[in-house]
Amino acid sequence: MDSQLVNIKVVPEGMMGTNAQKTRWASPSDWESQKQRILHLYKYQDHPLWKVMQTMRDDYGFLATQKMYKYHLRRWGIRKNLQAAQVQEFVQEGRLGDEATSTLSVGGVRVNRKRLERHLKRVRQSGDSRAGGPDNSQLQLPSHAARRRTPSPERMLQNSFQPEVEKILHAVRSYVGGSFDAGRWSKSHIPWEKDLFVAAHNSAWTAGRLMNSGHIPQAFHMLNLCLDSCGKLLAAESPLFPLGMYAELFEFSKRNEALTRSIISFLRQLALVTYQSRLHPIYALFDTMSRMTSKQLCECAWTLGVTYCGSLSEELGDSSNEGTELSLYGHCFSWLAAYAPVEDTTAEGALQMHTRCLSVGGKTTFEVLEAKLRLANFFLDRQRYSEARSAAEEVISLDQGGAAGAKNAYLIDDCHRILFWVSRVDSSQEETVRAASRWVNYCTTQLGKSHELTVDALGEVAEYFRDVGDKEAASKACRDHDIAIDDMCERLGRIGLEADGCGTQKRTMLYGRMSQRGSSVTY
Repeated sequence: MDSQLVNIKVVPEGMMGTNAQKTRWASPSDWESQKQRILHLYKYQDHPLWKVMQTMRDDYGFLATQKMYKYHLRRWGIRKNLQAAQVQEFVQEGRLGDEATSTLSVGGVRVNRKRLERHLKRVRQSGDSRAGGPDNSQLQLPSHAARRRTPSPERMLQNSFQPEVEKILHAVRSYVGGSFDAGRWSKSHIPWEKDLFVAAHNSAWTAGRLMNSGHIPQAFHMLNLCLDSCGKLLAAESPLFPLGMYAELFEFSKRNEALTRSIISFLRQLALVTYQSRLHPIYALFDTMSRMTSKQLCECAWTLGVTYCGSLSEELGDSSNEGTELSLYGHCFSWLAAYAPVEDTTAEGALQMHTRCLSVGGKTTFEVLEAKLRLANFFLDRQRYSEARSAAEEVISLDQGGAAGAKNAYLIDDCHRILFWVSRVDSSQEETVRAASRWVNYCTTQLGKSHELTVDALGEVAEYFRDVGDKEAASKACRDHDIAIDDMCERLGRIGLEADGCGTQKRTMLYGRMSQRGSSVTY
């Protein structure tokens, strides 16, 4: 709600009948209610601070000093000052464009060319005046001849959608910060809505698999069940929703990009209906995603995951509930590590550290098995097949030893899937058939013939038999697959995802089931 009152007339004691006034400065609740509007003016429209202050005062009755604005902008992580290291990197990487480029983005800060030149001049002069200071001789704009060099396609792509990246990162930071500031989240209470979210996420995966295999009506049935749950997740403001939906839509867009854009548009409108504001960060997130390609979504995914988890951890602090961070890592962060650039070693390091932290004390829990499984998936994505096999076999061995003391069929199913895919690319046909049989038998006996994981297993096995030309085995697997699909759709349509998500099995987010095709794994 907008803050309407700037000055309040008061009657001080002993001054009856005067027109004395007392200024009413913006309260903490006023700052919270106007946060998105201030950020929109200052960050996205790039207005100077004095103009933001004037607009907020004149149009919305919001009165605050420049010192107050600077404090809150700093608290929200918003800045416009240039940092020398980022400028140096920007110049050395040749990201200046041609002379006609008037506005540039340096470390997320939009600047015009003249301001950048002034900054470089000051840095050079400062460096010259300090004995033993850093060498700033390279901090200068290249000559016109040097700027005519055409950047690589990758660099051009990065420059072309850099504003979208900034908007996405700003949206997730605002969502985290705003949720804590408003009291919707706290160190002791995070509305994960885990069961419903994981059920919806996995149903979307299954929908993608069905669509890829040509089962279009059943795919849309599953997709509708998934989207029906989005309104509840948005209203609950689950921290899992932005990251999980982002990664899921990226995977879906690899083969169904037009449909994915329609889904994103639906989610954008659903966010508008839910939050009643185009300034809400979740609306901004989906609005920005609607203008990005599948490749761009992929390139943003790991950066988005690191930023989101970092923002949440910063708000929670060192004394946070351990289960909070484990939930985020187990369900989103480690999942997004698959999209980190191959040369980025921080992704594997983060997964390894997470696994070690969980394993302290020697107790094998569901979370420990899940972390080890994420590493197995990571190795499979990187085509490190022997490591993927070893990690998956370790999880199965620990589960059979009863160490976790829980029903872990979701994890073991994924282990069998990994072993099946490793066999496809690194073993004989006979071993692959045996791996396929173990996978299908496990799902059928532990989860049921109409479970979504059983449906996925039957579908991938049928696809394999078609690929290798085994018509008889492919025909049988296809028949079993079709029956399982119909039974699954009937069951979920009858009980709904929310009830299905409260089953006895501990659930984890499905991983990689639409990206691993044929004999190679590509990203």
